[in-house]
Amino acid sequence: MGVTDPAIIDFVTPRLTPHPPRSFLEPVQARSLHPDLAVGYVYCSGYGVTMFTPFYEKVKTDPRVRTVVIDTGHLCLLSEPQKTVEALASLA
Repeated sequence: MGVTDPAIIDFVTPRLTPHPPRSFLEPVQARSLHPDLAVGYVYCSGYGVTMFTPFYEKVKTDPRVRTVVIDTGHLCLLSEPQKTVEALASLA
């Protein structure tokens, strides 16, 4: 997931658990966006094309969704805490 910092790897590894297989096999039953609900999406771009990339490509052109890109791996709160806070604050 794009994590290369040994300190973060050491912190995360003992906390890892298997991902539920159904999350990959069952389609999401998402509802349409409510017109009065603000939607924000933080995309971590620092580890190449991932399963999140097609979703980001789709929502970044949706005027109802505000997006922020952080050039880091999936664990942005650990690898780039300041940028993560700034991204979330910009979406608030």
